[in-house]
Amino acid sequence: PVPATPVITQSGNTLTSSAPTGNQWYLNGGIITGATGQNYTATQNGNYTVIASANNCSSASSNSLFVTITGLNDLAEENISIYPNPASSQLFVATGSLLVTQINIYNAAGSLVKQITEPQSKSVDISELAEGAYIAEIKTIQASVIRRWIKINAEK
Repeated sequence: PVPATPVITQSGNTLTSSAPTGNQWYLNGGIITGATGQNYTATQNGNYTVIASANNCSSASSNSLFVTITGLNDLAEENISIYPNPASSQLFVATGSLLVTQINIYNAAGSLVKQITEPQSKSVDISELAEGAYIAEIKTIQASVIRRWIKINAEK
């Protein structure tokens, strides 16, 4: 028999499938490894679905539910900082336990001047940048945070 189409309900960041068993959760169409319970705690913004299976042969998919995580942006906002400011050759990013996935540097005109994907260190070489005002966008799995800073020449 084909299981009933599961319905997702949300309470805070916790999602619940109406199917008591046979669940597999998905985020933006990709499988969430190990997420097979009736409840799932969302950790990222995005479209969540659940597929309920019966007897390992028939399944039914829920409608998509867009989830906006609450509280994570506040955590990131408090825990992410850059230093020194002003900076001359190196800019350091302090994130506590948050994992940085990308750092984007924009000039005062809003143009992207440097991008670091999956940084291996929390230090950014800014020696090639001209003096002036910049914006650092620090992206983590949970949030994106903007910090303003000034680039100066080292000899001043």
